Amino acid sequence: MTKTAHGIALVASVMALCAEACVVRIPIRAGSAPSSRATDPAWVLGESWAHVRGPATAPVRVVIFTDLECPFCARLEGTLAEIEARYVGRVRWVFRHRVLAFHKNARSAALSAEAAGQQGKFWPYARALMLGGVTAGRRPPLDEARQMAVAQELGLDLVRFRADRQDLAPNARIDADDRAALALGVTGTPTMFVNGRKVVGARPAAEISLVLDEELKRAETLAKSGAPPSRVADTATVLNRTFPWERVSSGPRGITPLPGQPARRPMPQLAPAPVEQTGPAQPGDPVQDHTVYRVPVTATAPRWGAEGAPLTFVVFHESLSKPSGQVWGTLRTLAQRHPGKVRFVYRNFDTGQLRHANLLGEAVYAAAAQGKWLELLEAVSKSTDGFDPADLKRIAEEVGLDPVRFEHAQREHVYGFEVAADTALARSLGVRAAPTVFLNGRRIVGTRSLEVFEAILRQELERADKLLKDGVPPAQLYDKLVEHGRSAPQA
Repeated sequence: MTKTAHGIALVASVMALCAEACVVRIPIRAGSAPSSRATDPAWVLGESWAHVRGPATAPVRVVIFTDLECPFCARLEGTLAEIEARYVGRVRWVFRHRVLAFHKNARSAALSAEAAGQQGKFWPYARALMLGGVTAGRRPPLDEARQMAVAQELGLDLVRFRADRQDLAPNARIDADDRAALALGVTGTPTMFVNGRKVVGARPAAEISLVLDEELKRAETLAKSGAPPSRVADTATVLNRTFPWERVSSGPRGITPLPGQPARRPMPQLAPAPVEQTGPAQPGDPVQDHTVYRVPVTATAPRWGAEGAPLTFVVFHESLSKPSGQVWGTLRTLAQRHPGKVRFVYRNFDTGQLRHANLLGEAVYAAAAQGKWLELLEAVSKSTDGFDPADLKRIAEEVGLDPVRFEHAQREHVYGFEVAADTALARSLGVRAAPTVFLNGRRIVGTRSLEVFEAILRQELERADKLLKDGVPPAQLYDKLVEHGRSAPQA
């Protein structure tokens, strides 16, 4: 490419970006890395000081970094005004400042908006600054005269308004937002984070709705996996920020990319936590420990056995972990001894210690979609030494899976989110080792003898039989057994 052609291409790229957002170049030191706080939902959301509207339990939170003088932020604000009525009660909107140095009135406008917030009028004031007073398609300049005029239009106490603009607190809040923006890689406005998923520029209503609808669906999956309503948005933010979007040449997957943004995400990999790969059994005697945990059983989780069975084993399993493989042998024996009374539920758990664990977790979900997950799990457990991901194709064929459906699910990571959500649930329950089994909510860590399982099983049969005699329908039995259980380990 000639220098002239290269220059034209570069200018075209810059113009395309500037058509959607105001951009500032930020020098990055060689070897520097994004702040680890970029995956912290409290840091991303910034609700301890930001302006918010919408319920705290909303499953989707949209954090918007805005420069009030940016014309593209004004365009986005107009778009949001069109669509937000469709998401009332389901989306929590979080405003954060990103003051760009080349907008001469941006900081004073931000201070004025903060002062309006002291009188309970932040949102109407900010919207009026961005959208009000437009004539012939042009906004009036956001100079001090305009800022005072908007304050008067909204009926603010002007004496207090002027005093609050000079306060130190608003400056500190704006500076804190700017620091967070830098840590999150926000170089232009507007920039949104939809449950942590980055969306840059003044996107049209259809594209924003697409992202919101997708995140609402994923939030529903998390809720069904056991995340409390107040934690769904936080959990989704952690997941989305832990495995950010990357460019991959093979094309889009389940989450639809926006034009000009990365096409797909890699297979989800939660950051390693301080967990043990196989872990010893928990201290004490599990037969004597009657603590019950409220472990959800979701419609998407791979399972085997009757839905109304009195004994439900939820198994947090790490593929290629030999102890995890051994526990399934014990459980199969129990199922043979107690026909019709046992149900198995599979949940993936990634300790961060074994390669390919999440890949195999996705394979189990893909096999479950064809009714062959136990067969695949058993075949994989025989390949713990020297496993190669290429072996999956052969194993899938051996257990009778449709190779086209299976390979598509693996290639596109169709079940990546479910696998990551399983590990997130495990951590919330205090699971630190694989395998960890919850028998009717009672925790059994590590590989235990058949006799230990039988002893706990007999106790749980008695508990289940009593509820059945009291009139609890079999279909509701498990929920009743764990109804008053813990949702987190005791501190």
